[in-house]
Amino acid sequence: MANPSPSSSSSSLNLHFHSTTTIQDLPNDVLIRVLSLLPASTLACLSCVSSELRALSTESTIWRHLCISTWPSLNHPRVLSLSVPPSFFSDAISSPSFLQTEPSIATVRLPEELISAVDIYHEGKPIFSNLMETDTTCPSFLHAPFRLDALDRSALNAISLDGLTLSWILIDPNRNRAVNLSSQTPVSIDRDLYTAEVLVQFATVLVQSLVSITITCSEKTGDIREVSLTMEDEEGDSIYGEESLVILTQAMEGKRGNRGKEETEGRKRYEEFVRWQRRRKDSLAMELLLDFCSSVFGALVFLFLTFMVLLRSS
Repeated sequence: MANPSPSSSSSSLNLHFHSTTTIQDLPNDVLIRVLSLLPASTLACLSCVSSELRALSTESTIWRHLCISTWPSLNHPRVLSLSVPPSFFSDAISSPSFLQTEPSIATVRLPEELISAVDIYHEGKPIFSNLMETDTTCPSFLHAPFRLDALDRSALNAISLDGLTLSWILIDPNRNRAVNLSSQTPVSIDRDLYTAEVLVQFATVLVQSLVSITITCSEKTGDIREVSLTMEDEEGDSIYGEESLVILTQAMEGKRGNRGKEETEGRKRYEEFVRWQRRRKDSLAMELLLDFCSSVFGALVFLFLTFMVLLRSS
């Protein structure tokens, strides 16, 4: 039997070498499954490789899987029915930039519904997740102090406050926009001597308002009793529903910043906001004291003059 010639063997090797399969030759469903396991930063890099990978990396399925793996509360039929573009993940993972000017209700279209996706983590592991829907068109919401409660049961099991982090994503389902209102780490931990509770506060400052998320724990057992979100102005007064919607909508549509950098800047803004509130309260207390002293002095002068008139008439 004749041996194959070297030239035919070489051409067969070259043919085998040039027929290798690339990643783009895989079926799209397999590629989407693989891409859904990658972090967001890697997906962003892949989108720059080719137009085919760019088209695949923007698939809603990939970003929905990435969102659910990051925030378990989003694994809910209400959110799964929404389209989840890359911008949704970008909105939720970044921090809202500080609003320079106070928005006006005349220039903002208010959302008819808000979805709250709340996740509490302990040392990076999720220990509580909940999703809530809020009708923002009813009078009881618009004309009452803004407040959302995330805890739908009596209490959570005892946990250590060390390593506690939180995410509270507010979603406008009609516009498919979102904003994460929580700082990554607590801005303050206070103890209430009267109720024997520990208040763990996460916060974000927007314009001249403070978005405060408070986890209330039992000081004795460590059980979480309450998780609530409220808004207040520089005077420390509660912001009502309609005004809060204007601020939150502007935050959703505004610029975003790097979460690590914004976390540092956000803590500085929070400390400045708290100092301003204290100075304002001290100033108001001084004004009330001066008003009281003026009233007392005026009353004493009136009594003295009345006494002098009565003394002369007698």
